[in-house]
Amino acid sequence: MPNVLLEASACGTRFVASRVGGIPEITHLGNGILVTPGDPQALADGVKEALAITSTGLSVQSTKFRSHADAAGELIAFLAEASGRATRSSPRAA
Repeated sequence: MPNVLLEASACGTRFVASRVGGIPEITHLGNGILVTPGDPQALADGVKEALAITSTGLSVQSTKFRSHADAAGELIAFLAEASGRATRSSPRAA
């Protein structure tokens, strides 16, 4: 799974990607457009669609933007929860 697509989703940036690997599983996180792999025309159409939506301002309205501080806070909360689970389930913690 490409990190750049996760990062794009985290900051509300539209992306165009082929429907391969784990990419379809993360498209719901942001403004992703999936295209058929190996189809240059589908890729071109996806890029045109992404640019058209961005130029009309629709992506700004339809995207839930998060600040860097919000994303960092969510990551810290997730890591704290994950480390808490690991500590509680660890035999050494008992």
